[in-house]
Amino acid sequence: MQIKIDPHAPLPIYAQIMTEITSHIAHKFLSCGETLPSVRQLAVQLEINSLTVQKAYKMLENEGIIVIRKGVGATVSDHALTKIKENLGSDIFKELGGVLQKAKNLGVPRKEILAFLDTLWEGKEP
Repeated sequence: MQIKIDPHAPLPIYAQIMTEITSHIAHKFLSCGETLPSVRQLAVQLEINSLTVQKAYKMLENEGIIVIRKGVGATVSDHALTKIKENLGSDIFKELGGVLQKAKNLGVPRKEILAFLDTLWEGKEP
């Protein structure tokens, strides 16, 4: 498993690790039940403190994306894809909700917002 982090990015390293692992699962590079590198292995590979990896793993476990068992290590949970979709849906809802509220407060018509979303969805410039 190849994880890329950017120590200069504004996103904390533990969050970058979480994002990378979640992305690997979502793109099916990691399957349910598959074992992740140990905390120590990943820390050495990324040249970071093992506590940072441990924090990422613990947070992924709390989200139900991985399972950590003593003596076995961390594995992708059976419900990882479902959890990822639930979390993504919640995140999108929160972010879009804030943007839509701003647009409503500015009086932007619903049709314009929908047209803008369609343009973005198609990957075109607004």
